[in-house]
Amino acid sequence: MSAIIPHKNEGVEHLVSVIIPTLNEERSLPTALAALDSQTYEDIEVLIVDSFSKDRTRKIASEHNAKVIDYAGRPMGARWKGFVESKGGYILLLDADQVLFPDTIERAMAVMPGRDMLVLEETSYQPRGFLQQSLSRQKRAMHASADRGKGIGPHLYPRFYRREVLQKAYQNMEESRMSEIFTYDDGLLFLRAYESSKRVAILPKGVMHIEESDWYQLIRHSYKAGRSARAVDVAVLQGDMGREEKAWNRLQRAVRGRYFLMSFVKELFFRLGCGIGR
Repeated sequence: MSAIIPHKNEGVEHLVSVIIPTLNEERSLPTALAALDSQTYEDIEVLIVDSFSKDRTRKIASEHNAKVIDYAGRPMGARWKGFVESKGGYILLLDADQVLFPDTIERAMAVMPGRDMLVLEETSYQPRGFLQQSLSRQKRAMHASADRGKGIGPHLYPRFYRREVLQKAYQNMEESRMSEIFTYDDGLLFLRAYESSKRVAILPKGVMHIEESDWYQLIRHSYKAGRSARAVDVAVLQGDMGREEKAWNRLQRAVRGRYFLMSFVKELFFRLGCGIGR
């Protein structure tokens, strides 16, 4: 059964709806929301789709005048729920540990004419120590391997969408499945959106990621992502518009980029989560 999206409006033309799924995000959410408050583009609404956090997440969202929506499900379904409740003609799918540059949305809106989707070039937010520096180097290497002419690259997916393109993507997905998906949610959504539009580009200096601060966080997140991957037909992503990357190529990039140890640990615990043979 396809996702049912109420036809309540076509989106306010110049309004950008920022949708953030949350579950106990009190550590990073204040920084993410402060960056949204400081945007040079002012026509923004922020929707926090919360899966019943037990920490200060909801209070923090209210302090920043964000709309809080309850949702008992995983991030892909939460983004869909936020989309249904949103009003913007443009949608930014953000995570609670992502920090925009002050002019990110203004620059995104300036380059959207003639485009339907934007990949936000990702860097790390104030990286410190060996682990965070390794994660930062990985992001730089992944973006360096992107095809900027086509706006795509291995493991790089849009976060900024024209509303009608995102709506078409959601209409081809099952609501019940979306509520189960944590891993690959951005890739699956892009695959569906790409069926209706190829007009995608990369926005330089788009977003900064608050990296895991210790190895335990990295291992826990990687294992959780692996378990979530069991709900996804990975074969669907293997072609990935011709962007499939062999393991040997990933290994070479990790060695050249000086983040091999971190990459190995992430991959190992992801595989343990989803099943080594998968």
